[in-house]
Amino acid sequence: MADQRPVERLKEFLEKKVAELKKELEFYELLLGLLESNVVRSLMSPEPKPGEDLITVRSRKGDIVGYIYVGRSYVRMVPVKPIKVDSRFVRLSILNYLEETKKRMMEEAEAGIRKQSEVMDYNYVEDPEGNLREIVVKNLVDEVDLEDVKETLRHSLMVYANRYLEAVKTREGSA
Repeated sequence: MADQRPVERLKEFLEKKVAELKKELEFYELLLGLLESNVVRSLMSPEPKPGEDLITVRSRKGDIVGYIYVGRSYVRMVPVKPIKVDSRFVRLSILNYLEETKKRMMEEAEAGIRKQSEVMDYNYVEDPEGNLREIVVKNLVDEVDLEDVKETLRHSLMVYANRYLEAVKTREGSA
């Protein structure tokens, strides 16, 4: 019987340690999940690259919904709230606008109104869940084009926040 007591204490110690480590593992998994989601992005203070101007886009209620970074010949849009790339909003409001603008510029280049090297291009980055992470519009050499793209992207984020996010909150509140 004397040999059982140290074994029981060791077993008790190990069981307690395993339980503590399981709690610690859950905590780290939660932190990792937050890092991989957009939640942490919304808490971070964005730093513009050298030469960029930063525009913070807010909803009517004052919530930050995204950032617009303006460089010498490009505009970057970074939403804070998750927006699905394949959503009707992104396809119709943002990507359709960018595609139409690019098409217009190409037609102007073909007509000799602008140089081919002055036709804008854009791309977007999405996360593994299909959420829009960033849109970059490049080659905006004309100040009017740069201003137009900047304001359209800013307005699109505001509309998204004020219409779509508020509608979701309203639905969740009534459910």
